[in-house]
Amino acid sequence: MAALQNIRNRAGAAVAIIIGLAMLAFIIGDFSGSGQALFSESRYRVIEAAGETVSIQDFETRLQDYTEYITTTTGQSSFDEAQTASIRDQVYQQVLSEIIMGKEYKAAGVGISSDEVFDMVQGSDPHEYVRQLFTDPQTGAFDKTALLRFLKSMDLDETGNQRKFWLNLERDITNQRLAEKYTQLVGKGLYVPSFLAKSDYLENNRTLSFTYINHPYSAIADSTVSLTDSEIKAYYNANLSKYKQDASRDFDYVAFPVVASEEDRVALESEIQQLKEDFGTAPDASAYLGLNSDQPMDMFFYGKEELPVQVQPLFDAEPGTMVGPFEEEGALKVSKLIKTGNFPDSLRIRQIVLVAPAATNEALTAVRDSAEAIKAQLDKGQSFESLFALHSQKGAGLPADGDMGWLPYGQLPDTLYHLPKGGTMVLQSTQNVFILKVEDMRGATKRVQIGTLVKNIEAGTATVQKIYSDASQFAGENNSAESFVKGAAEKKLNIVNCVRVGANDQQVNGIADSPRELIRWAFEAQKEAVSPIFDLGSVYVVAVLKDIHEKGPMSLSEAAYNIKQTLTKQKKAALIAPMMTSAGADIATIASRLSLPLDTLKEVNFAAYTLPSIGMEYQVLGTAFALKQGSLSKPIEGTGGVYMIYNNEVKEPAQSEDYSAEKTRLGLSLQNRGNYETYDALVKLSDVVDGRIKFY
Repeated sequence: MAALQNIRNRAGAAVAIIIGLAMLAFIIGDFSGSGQALFSESRYRVIEAAGETVSIQDFETRLQDYTEYITTTTGQSSFDEAQTASIRDQVYQQVLSEIIMGKEYKAAGVGISSDEVFDMVQGSDPHEYVRQLFTDPQTGAFDKTALLRFLKSMDLDETGNQRKFWLNLERDITNQRLAEKYTQLVGKGLYVPSFLAKSDYLENNRTLSFTYINHPYSAIADSTVSLTDSEIKAYYNANLSKYKQDASRDFDYVAFPVVASEEDRVALESEIQQLKEDFGTAPDASAYLGLNSDQPMDMFFYGKEELPVQVQPLFDAEPGTMVGPFEEEGALKVSKLIKTGNFPDSLRIRQIVLVAPAATNEALTAVRDSAEAIKAQLDKGQSFESLFALHSQKGAGLPADGDMGWLPYGQLPDTLYHLPKGGTMVLQSTQNVFILKVEDMRGATKRVQIGTLVKNIEAGTATVQKIYSDASQFAGENNSAESFVKGAAEKKLNIVNCVRVGANDQQVNGIADSPRELIRWAFEAQKEAVSPIFDLGSVYVVAVLKDIHEKGPMSLSEAAYNIKQTLTKQKKAALIAPMMTSAGADIATIASRLSLPLDTLKEVNFAAYTLPSIGMEYQVLGTAFALKQGSLSKPIEGTGGVYMIYNNEVKEPAQSEDYSAEKTRLGLSLQNRGNYETYDALVKLSDVVDGRIKFY
């Protein structure tokens, strides 16, 4: 285990990179979607893709293994809701990739031999992640002896975590190599011909100046045009691909916030007044706050301007002076001046760094003892230079002579700034121990230490019970969509609308805590159903399901609004275009007769994302560059109106005999697109069914 703990402390960013690349890469592994017969039923499936299924039983096993892997590599053993959701999503993406890319690798003949794996791990030039994990901190060089020692010690780890760590690392390295081979294979199939490179160069460097007019759609009343149901349906049938959607739900909810009542506040004010008296006479402020405050003692010393406004009067007071109670950040507080003093504005610090061979208590204690011995030698007058040369770790990221430079107050632990010039201190981190010496100091500023008694303003038990009772009564009396709206109005409850909430969304409008229970209910309930009460941390919620949007094309009724907007624009354009063409033969005359503003854009580039004063009008941009110099366009149906443009001038770029740079740029762009668009295309072809909403 000691070897594994040593790896953990070196892993840091390297492991994060491995994990991140493994998630993004096309991953193939030994995962099997098979499970017991019970779990093969569709209701127990988390993933369906490319003809394969993954049961909740197998997914949970994989999730547990991956969580243990993260714990082993990072040392983090507990995760909050957001972190848990992120880990679960990573595992889902990983397993989905294994299914899809496993088939693709096999079909493409992409593989990796055991000899190749061995060479990446133990060969003469091991994989960069292995090198990072087994680099000698003293020399910065790869330590193959440490690697072999780690491998030999795996059988001595009775927990099996060391072997599990190694197998996961080996799999990630293998997966990355497979992904590299596949993307190289795809890249070899992409080619940029010379004529395309030349054309792209000319298009991106050609500029033009054009004059334009715009007749906005808004100038014609909607009542001027009429639409029939058959026109809407015909457009819908002809453009189904435009109306694809993922599964989502619309629901409304009313909230019953769990907040303190006036009675709770009165009781808390009485309590904090009593505590204030005791706090004022407490001989040890830190110990008292540890027992009686909702926040521990802040040991830092602050300048006057760094203090909250309510506390600033203490800056010039005598120790023991108190202010409060006052309300701040949802709590009642009483602050007491503990100590005052003058402290340097900055220190020049030198350090000696000792590294424990492993992050164990025994190893750290031994290194700490060594550090204390070195500190004692410094305190007796032995030169820093000699002790630094003899004991300190050297390498990347560390100053060559141990000089950390000038550090302002607060950048290092507060107690260091209390030392005199020449003073020393020992500090300890996860695996390192530091001997710090104050070489010099400058400036001196008065600072104060404030102890603050904090009591959060929270709802009491009786208040919580009443709020829950109110929510329960509302849910019981309003069990239909119609009565939900009526009941909310009667009780003057605000109805919050949540539209297009996805199955795996982690947040909804207006709710700070995780709403997963609410979202799961929304995907299981029938339309217009009213939910039970959901306890979402600081609020009770009752919801009504307003609409169900299934995966696939929108229904005609869902798409109708957007279709009407599109068809209305088209019909308005059909009215505007003849008006413009009949108004004159040149753009100035047309503008004058239709009372439209005339404007000119200069030095416009085809690669422009938006046009000044126009915005994203791609039809206008495309037409402008297709129009010959000195020509007037036909009416252009744009996003915001109907345009006409006159091409004033085209500036051609200088011709070149060599377009190799452009060819290289286009080639790299194609390869980058190929890296992710290939996988996206394979996912779309794999008929993926995401069943996580049934379980999480």
